[in-house]
Amino acid sequence: MKKEFVLEKRSARFNTGREQIIYRNYDYSMMDRPIYVEQAGITEPSPDYYIEHTSQSRYYNIMYIFEYVVDGKGYIECDGKMFRVGAGDVYFLNRMHEHKYYADKKDPFKKLWLNISGTMMDDMVKLFGIKDGVVVAREECESVFREAHSLLAAMKDGDPAETNRKIAVLIFDLFSRLSRGSFHTESSYKYGLPYRVQRYIDKNIYNGISTDGLSAKFYFSKAYIARVFRKKFGITPKQYISERRVAAAKHLLASSEYSIAQIADRLSYTDSKHFANVFREYVGISPSEYRRNNTEKGL
Repeated sequence: MKKEFVLEKRSARFNTGREQIIYRNYDYSMMDRPIYVEQAGITEPSPDYYIEHTSQSRYYNIMYIFEYVVDGKGYIECDGKMFRVGAGDVYFLNRMHEHKYYADKKDPFKKLWLNISGTMMDDMVKLFGIKDGVVVAREECESVFREAHSLLAAMKDGDPAETNRKIAVLIFDLFSRLSRGSFHTESSYKYGLPYRVQRYIDKNIYNGISTDGLSAKFYFSKAYIARVFRKKFGITPKQYISERRVAAAKHLLASSEYSIAQIADRLSYTDSKHFANVFREYVGISPSEYRRNNTEKGL
C-alpha cells in the first residue's frame, strides 16, 4: 500500500535562504526500494537559513540527510547538544531524532545535500553502527555530492535502476568517510573534545599554540572548550599550555645548549623576561638556576 505523508507547513522563519533544487521526488511508495532519493540540492549562503525537523515531520520518521559544507559556518542542534560545522565538514542526520540546523549569522554556510531513504539505507546505518542523531567528520566530500547531483539531474534521460546503483556506491563512500579516523558520533564529538584538545596541545607545544588557535581548530568557542576541558582535567587549556611549555623548557634547559632567549623564542614567550617570570612561578627558581642545578646532576 502506498505510504502517505503530509509535507510540513513551513513558516517564514523555516528557511528564507536560497536553495537550488537539483532533484525532487515525493513518491513515498518508493521507500520500500533499496535506495529512494527524495531531494537533492544546494543551499546558498543566507544568515536567515533555519531548518527544524520535529517528531511530527517525515524527516524524523523516514529520512536520512547527508550535507557537505562548501564554505561558511553553521550549527546543528540535536538531543540537547549543539555542533558547529564549517567548510570541509560532512555530516549525517539520522532519522528518529529531532534536528535544528541553521547558518552562522556573520558567515553563513553554503552546502550541498541529499535527503535519502530506502531499505539499503537502514542496512548501512546498522552496518556502520550509527545510533546517534548526528555524525560529523572533516572529510573532503564535495566531489561525491557533485557526482550524486549530476546523476540525479540526468535521471530522466537514463536508466533509473543503474542510477540508483551508482548512488548506492556513493552513499557507501560517504558512510566510509564518516567512519574514518575523523569519525565523530554525537557523543564522542562532544565528550571526546577534551582529549583531542589535549593531544593537539601536546603535539604543537613548539608551534605557538593559543586558545584562539584551539577555537579555530575545533570549531567551538574558547569558553566552551575551556569548560569541557576543565571538567575533564581540572584545569583550563590555557593553564595546560603553560604547564606543557614549562615542562618543555625544563627538558631544553637540561638537555640542550640553547640559550635562555632561544628557548623563550621556541616556546613562543614574549621575551626572556616573560619566560623567566613564568618559569619561576611554576618551578620556584629561575631558568638559569634550573639549568645549573640539573647540569651539575648530569641530567
